[in-house]
Amino acid sequence: MEQINTRPSANGCLKVAVVGGFPPNASGEANYTGCVFRALASLHGALQITVFAHRSAEVMTDGDPEKTSDNLTVHRITNPETRLGRHFCFVPLLRSLLRLRPDVVHFQGTHTKLYGGLFGEGATLVLLALRLCRIPTVLTVHSTWTPADLDQLWRNKRFPKALGWALTRYYLLHTRLFVWLTGAINILCSGEGSPETEKFRRNYRVPDAKLYEEPHPCAAAPEIGQPTAKQRLGLQGGRVVLACGFVRPDKGYHLLLDAVHRIKPRFADLQVVVCGEPRGPDGATYARSLMDHPAVREWPGHVTVRPEYVSDEELDLLTAAADIVVVPYLRAVGASGPIHRALGFGKVVVASEAGHNAGLAAVCRTFPVGDAEALAECLAALLGRSAEYEKWKASAVRFARRHSWRAMAQTYLRSYQKLLAGSMAFLYDPTHSDTVNEHPQTSVHQY
Repeated sequence: MEQINTRPSANGCLKVAVVGGFPPNASGEANYTGCVFRALASLHGALQITVFAHRSAEVMTDGDPEKTSDNLTVHRITNPETRLGRHFCFVPLLRSLLRLRPDVVHFQGTHTKLYGGLFGEGATLVLLALRLCRIPTVLTVHSTWTPADLDQLWRNKRFPKALGWALTRYYLLHTRLFVWLTGAINILCSGEGSPETEKFRRNYRVPDAKLYEEPHPCAAAPEIGQPTAKQRLGLQGGRVVLACGFVRPDKGYHLLLDAVHRIKPRFADLQVVVCGEPRGPDGATYARSLMDHPAVREWPGHVTVRPEYVSDEELDLLTAAADIVVVPYLRAVGASGPIHRALGFGKVVVASEAGHNAGLAAVCRTFPVGDAEALAECLAALLGRSAEYEKWKASAVRFARRHSWRAMAQTYLRSYQKLLAGSMAFLYDPTHSDTVNEHPQTSVHQY
């Protein structure tokens, strides 16, 4: 176990507080937080990790703290399922943090409506109070919306032009504020050297030395083998293409069905599964359109759309069974959980070049955004079991070995140690070779 060499709390332990969702919360940020901090707790017994998470339909009352391990405790103190709970979340958060007096606080994807206001202003109030109390903070940003992304979002929602302009300007100012308040900003990205990281730095005026890339870790492959997974799902004998995640129009699942409609006659054994929970009214409408797609109607039992929540256990089984995982997003303002789950399982991934996905061009087979014909060509080449298939499979395995949850946990610890060395200058000195590695294109640091 790595020795912690930093300023500990009075009891000799390094106290880390985490603000973010935690399983069974349904948000993607919650699953990420659960994976990385469980890994950190298992690696370092000298840490005391306290997570301040959301109540949920499964955990609606505070009750007793959840002791997931000897040194990882979860308190459910925020309630985003009520309007009052969202907008005043900073009250129980700040009270709990000041009572704990942690050595460092790590915020995970907190600037969303789950933390009140329009864009998580409640979390910003907590950051302000912690800065005044001189408690070091780290913020992992899970979504890197650019002004252009936001303007397009407001147009899609048919907001009046003046309102959309005002909302984008407000988001810009609010993001610059929480960037200024935070000790270190980690951008959760898909791969190393993501162009979206540089866009974030430029749009929100983040000091170069304060901005770090946090490549999304890859899930560990389960012990279950592909033949067994296919048999349990009734997919044995076929080549399986999987697309999974929240169902919304921007996920682009219709492109996969369009591509399958083109190539299915050439691959009689092709099995296609699209699954995930619809999000909002637009998601429900989109799900119905997917179920009515010609590919689903013409090949029932071979092309399946399941617009429903899929448990982690079943998702592991589906991913283990897949030959190819497709991520056809039209927009990618954050790292994709399905991509990194698939890479961890050693799967060939086909992804659009949208947003953060572009940072994985050397790891995944990519295609132009919105181009169903190009996607069909990719799938046809890969389903032919060509040398290209083996190439992308090998790249997935190599990437997953470099980017594990364990490796990210070690990185978190090093960042806390540097913050607590009393030395923001040491932490942010790009000339210190052991501290950071400057990326030649983005001029930001990578873990």
